[in-house]
Amino acid sequence: MRCSNVQNQLVAWLEGELSAADAERIELHVGSCTPCREQKGFLQQTHPNPLGESAPPMPESSWVPMHDAVMEAFDARDLERRRRSANQWMPPLPRERLVAMAYAAALFLAIGWGWASHQEARQARVARDAALQELLRYQQVVAEQQPLTPLPALPQVRPAAYVPYRDTF
Repeated sequence: MRCSNVQNQLVAWLEGELSAADAERIELHVGSCTPCREQKGFLQQTHPNPLGESAPPMPESSWVPMHDAVMEAFDARDLERRRRSANQWMPPLPRERLVAMAYAAALFLAIGWGWASHQEARQARVARDAALQELLRYQQVVAEQQPLTPLPALPQVRPAAYVPYRDTF
C-alpha cells in the first residue's frame, strides 16, 4: 500500500470503521513504515476515541482547550516539517560563507561600477578627440579658403642701449 492511502485511512482504522482485511493491511504497513507509524502515534495522542474504544461523551466546555491543543500540535508539526524541507532545499549557511558571499557581491558591484566609469571616461575621450579633429579640419578649411596675408612691414626701431645704473646695488 502507498503511504498516502494509509494515512488517509488511519482515522477510520483508529475508530474501527474498516473491514478486517483492510485493517490488517494497514496494520502491516504501519508496522514497517516509520512515517506512517509516526502519523499513527500522533493521531492516537490527539484523537479522542483511539481504536474504537467507547468513551463517555465529552462536555462542550472541554472542546475548546482540546481544539487549541490539537491545533498547536499540528502547527508545531507543520512548522518542523517546513523547516526540514527548507533545510533540504537550502541548508543554513555558516557565517564565513555569508561573509564570503557578501564580499564577492561587493567586489562584483565595484568591478561593474569601475567598468561603467571607465566606459564613460572612454566615451568622453573619444568625444574630445573627435572635437579636436573637427577643429583641426575646420582650421584647414579656413586656411585653404583664406590664405594668410602678410602683415605690413613695421618700421625697425632700435632699442636703446641698456646702461645699468651704477652704485645701485
